[in-house]
Amino acid sequence: MEWNQLLAFAAEDLAVAQGKTTQTGHTGPDGSTMKTRIEKYGSWTKTIGENIAYRSWSAKSVVLQLFIDDGVPDRGHRANIMKPEFLSLGAWRSTHKTQVRETVMDYAGGMKTNGNKALVKNYECKKSTGYTWKKLPYSKPCPDSAAGKAEAAAAKAAAAKAKAKTAATGAPDSK
Repeated sequence: MEWNQLLAFAAEDLAVAQGKTTQTGHTGPDGSTMKTRIEKYGSWTKTIGENIAYRSWSAKSVVLQLFIDDGVPDRGHRANIMKPEFLSLGAWRSTHKTQVRETVMDYAGGMKTNGNKALVKNYECKKSTGYTWKKLPYSKPCPDSAAGKAEAAAAKAAAAKAKAKTAATGAPDSK
């Protein structure tokens, strides 16, 4: 199984939206389903699935909770973890209004982007999570993020340097 950022985006959508409510389960507060959330970011192959763990504090406790699957008669969470058709995984952990923590794990047999770059999120903007993620090649830092401020400061410094050189020599900087 390998990490898939598109599935992580779908998991984030449920974890963040549901976390603001007292709702639990696989249907989002907006009526979204696992399938609609995943298909928002791309197309999947073979099969898809979703696990949700509440109240678990560590990654290890999330996996143990889902694998032991106490109180779930069909052991569906365990089946998802062990399903050989699932080759891709994306997950997101968020706070929850009544359950304290919520971890959503989305699985697929495979996943391809739908090419809609506008939907791909830039994690420089996610101040509340404290997570740092590798930016995708077409993402740009948020203007109010540390990276965005550094980028703006560098551009401003370069412009000031070019202006000073032009003022001193009468010729613009050729670099």
